[in-house]
Amino acid sequence: MTTNIGQRGQLVIPKEIRTSRQIEPGEDFEVLLDEDDFDLILLRRIRPRANAGLVEHLSACPYKGPLTEMERRREPMRQPGL
Repeated sequence: MTTNIGQRGQLVIPKEIRTSRQIEPGEDFEVLLDEDDFDLILLRRIRPRANAGLVEHLSACPYKGPLTEMERRREPMRQPGL
């Protein structure tokens, strides 16, 4: 299977490979060079971490002060109906 590099330096991965490896548009890859073989270039998919975006999500909280314990309500317990 062959492909080529476009005018803007983009590499097209053939559809059969994209389908079999479940590669979706917009995924990130790391490009690695093989020191032993000058003509070999490797692509490694960068998978998002499980907690990606968690810090941004928590930083978006409007309350920025320290957390305090909520005061418990002082109500008498209800009597169960028999």
